Amino acid sequence: MKDFQAKTAVITGAASGIGRAIANLAASMGMNLVLADIEETALMETAQSLQEHGAQVLAVPTDVSNAKQVETLANKLPKSSKLLSPLQATGYYGV
Repeated sequence: MKDFQAKTAVITGAASGIGRAIANLAASMGMNLVLADIEETALMETAQSLQEHGAQVLAVPTDVSNAKQVETLANKLPKSSKLLSPLQATGYYGV
């Protein structure tokens, strides 16, 4: 796929690090963004920064380890979106 203009990317872990870098790249390609992260303050700062540069952004605070929150995220996706595969940039820590 070469044309990403007006396609929608769902990016988890979007508030910082690799997730934020992916969001910046996707925005530079003209994509609509649905950003998710557990860190709400950093998520909103990322969303605001991207919007100030002209990106279409929906930011949804989400803990991807919580199925109900992931379902809420999915339900907030624009129904008419040309959605690409979700991009996961979260880190997992476990036993």
